[in-house]
Amino acid sequence: MWGYRVLEPLIGRTTKASMTDEGLRHSDVSLEVPELGWAGKISAWLAAGALALIANYVGYKTLSADAFTGMGIMIFCAFVGEALCNLIRRKIPAVCMVSLVAMFLTSPACPWAAEIARMTSSINMLAVITPMLTFAGLSIAKDLPAFRRLGWRIVLVSFLANFGTFIGAVLIAEMFH
Repeated sequence: MWGYRVLEPLIGRTTKASMTDEGLRHSDVSLEVPELGWAGKISAWLAAGALALIANYVGYKTLSADAFTGMGIMIFCAFVGEALCNLIRRKIPAVCMVSLVAMFLTSPACPWAAEIARMTSSINMLAVITPMLTFAGLSIAKDLPAFRRLGWRIVLVSFLANFGTFIGAVLIAEMFH
């Protein structure tokens, strides 16, 4: 590959970040994930909901009672999905359970589906994604020393993976357009 052949002598194995005597130290990589209790989870959901409401107001000038109720419904879905996930001993990921709860609440099987859809639609999707990306960035920042040691190759692989995913999605969308 041309890019690898050209860039490797310049920024490859000879960079300060990639040259270490001991490689990755055990202290650089967190092996244990601390368990977050219910109080921590609910606090995180409320903080994310508050940030999403602020982003919704700043970006879209929408701050209605429906937005507050819609955010409450979203937090309720997260709570019920997490409770169901714990009930089945985490055999199915929590994100799947939360999605199933949300899909049920807006399906024709739910008697309040139209009202729930109306209230949650008053919150823009980008306003909800903003705090989630913030939390993702903070979680990556705590592993920055290990990320630095991976070097430029991981950035290249990340760009290529995202590019491939985007092109694949475009091709699929064009086939069904």
